[in-house]
Amino acid sequence: MTLRGGRYYLRRHIPSDIQPIVGRSEVWRSLKTDSLQTALRRLPLVTSVLESEFERIRYDAGLSVDEALLRPYEDDLASATDGEAITVDSEASEPLTLAHAYSRYMDDPTNRWSPSPRQAYETTRRFAVSVLGEDVTVAALARSHCRDYLEVLRHMPSHAAKRFPKLSLRAASDLARERGDIELVSAANANAHLANFSSFLNWAVNEELLARNPMRGLRLPDEVAKRDKRHPFSEKQLQTIFNAPLYRGCLDGERGYAKPGHKRPRNARFWVPLIALHTGMRLNEICQLDTADIREVEGKHCIAVS
Repeated sequence: MTLRGGRYYLRRHIPSDIQPIVGRSEVWRSLKTDSLQTALRRLPLVTSVLESEFERIRYDAGLSVDEALLRPYEDDLASATDGEAITVDSEASEPLTLAHAYSRYMDDPTNRWSPSPRQAYETTRRFAVSVLGEDVTVAALARSHCRDYLEVLRHMPSHAAKRFPKLSLRAASDLARERGDIELVSAANANAHLANFSSFLNWAVNEELLARNPMRGLRLPDEVAKRDKRHPFSEKQLQTIFNAPLYRGCLDGERGYAKPGHKRPRNARFWVPLIALHTGMRLNEICQLDTADIREVEGKHCIAVS
């Protein structure tokens, strides 16, 4: 029994002899309640009805059946389903597609992501579904699919959706591979996509949608040493930063700081880049500063960093 989306569900492994008929390895049944006590009382009845459905599948397939399980009491059936016949759902009868499985993954309440990680996982979802195809079945995902995804990411232009809005991600990758002069996403960013996709595949394994994770161990070699990943801003980049509306006049100091206007706010968003520019201090040091840390030493104003 599982709590999902505020409701309790029976999560049942489908017997191996009828899995080829049903097309999946498990089935979910709502217990139609958010009360644990009520769910525990309903669980045996819904379980027995589901066993009867399994037996009906065996009967229709010409397999040997248990007559006692094949015909449960009609009153039990009606009370368990609120008058609606329980059948194996469409997810059970049809192979689960990548798009559908990924939607379930993103909506899984056990994924307690903050907004930023959720956005990263959502970006990977769009990439994976676009590259591999939304109709490919999860059960069919193999090492070859993962290597194909890696190859597409290896030649993916940076900001591909914005730079080539009329091209699919695969087409944008093919174009960059042919031309050879288009700036690509870094190996670190590509590997982040691969790691996020691998997390989805691990979830699919745990949900018994996949036997194993075919992405395991695949990543792009990163030729940039960790110590060399950060570089100073160029003069052009600094001009772009300090000619932004925040420093030239913006709409306001909150959400309108990037839009031209007549306000000149002097909040942390304004001061932190300036202090970093002129002192070279670390951002966490700057963000902890207080006005009391501005001191005069031998006639010169200084910042005291504890």
